Amino acid sequence: MGVAGLLVAHQSPPTATGFHFLTVETETGLVNVIVRPAIYRQYSRLLRTAQLLLVVGVVQQAEG
Repeated sequence: MGVAGLLVAHQSPPTATGFHFLTVETETGLVNVIVRPAIYRQYSRLLRTAQLLLVVGVVQQAEG
Protein backbone atom coordinates (compact mmCIF):
# COMPACT_ATOMS: atom_id res chain seq x y z
CA MET A 1 0.00 0.00 0.00
CA GLY A 2 1.16 3.53 -0.60
CA VAL A 3 0.26 6.92 0.84
CA ALA A 4 1.24 10.36 -0.35
CA GLY A 5 1.16 13.50 1.69
CA LEU A 6 2.84 16.31 3.55
CA LEU A 7 5.53 15.41 6.06
CA VAL A 8 4.43 17.14 9.26
CA ALA A 9 6.71 15.50 11.83
CA HIS A 10 9.96 13.53 11.85
CA GLN A 11 11.27 12.10 15.10
CA SER A 12 14.27 9.95 15.93
CA PRO A 13 14.47 9.49 19.69
CA PRO A 14 17.82 8.24 21.02
CA THR A 15 16.07 5.22 22.55
CA ALA A 16 14.67 4.11 19.17
CA THR A 17 17.92 2.39 18.09
CA GLY A 18 18.00 3.98 14.64
CA PHE A 19 14.29 3.85 13.84
CA HIS A 20 12.66 7.05 12.60
CA PHE A 21 9.01 8.00 13.08
CA LEU A 22 7.20 10.13 10.53
CA THR A 23 3.76 11.67 10.53
CA VAL A 24 2.36 12.21 7.04
CA GLU A 25 -0.79 14.26 6.46
CA THR A 26 -2.89 12.87 3.63
CA GLU A 27 -6.13 14.22 2.23
CA THR A 28 -8.03 11.91 4.59
CA GLY A 29 -6.02 12.32 7.80
CA LEU A 30 -2.71 11.51 9.47
CA VAL A 31 -0.61 8.40 8.86
CA ASN A 32 2.17 7.27 11.21
CA VAL A 33 5.15 5.76 9.42
CA ILE A 34 7.97 3.77 11.01
CA VAL A 35 11.21 3.79 9.01
CA ARG A 36 13.71 1.01 9.68
CA PRO A 37 17.38 2.02 10.08
CA ALA A 38 18.54 0.50 6.75
CA ILE A 39 15.76 2.25 4.83
CA TYR A 40 16.54 5.54 6.58
CA ARG A 41 20.22 5.26 5.60
CA GLN A 42 19.18 4.70 1.98
CA TYR A 43 16.78 7.66 1.86
CA SER A 44 18.13 9.93 4.62
CA ARG A 45 18.76 12.94 2.39
CA LEU A 46 15.25 12.78 0.96
CA LEU A 47 13.64 12.28 4.37
CA ARG A 48 15.51 15.26 5.83
CA THR A 49 14.61 17.68 3.01
CA ALA A 50 11.37 16.65 1.30
CA GLN A 51 8.08 18.24 2.21
CA LEU A 52 5.93 15.81 0.22
CA LEU A 53 6.43 12.07 0.40
CA LEU A 54 5.13 8.95 -1.27
CA VAL A 55 5.51 6.08 1.19
CA VAL A 56 5.05 2.47 0.13
CA GLY A 57 4.93 -0.27 2.73
CA VAL A 58 2.88 -2.66 4.78
CA VAL A 59 -0.13 -1.38 6.69
CA GLN A 60 -0.08 -2.86 10.14
CA GLN A 61 -3.45 -1.60 11.33
CA ALA A 62 -6.11 0.44 9.61
CA GLU A 63 -9.32 1.98 10.89
CA GLY A 64 -12.37 2.51 8.75
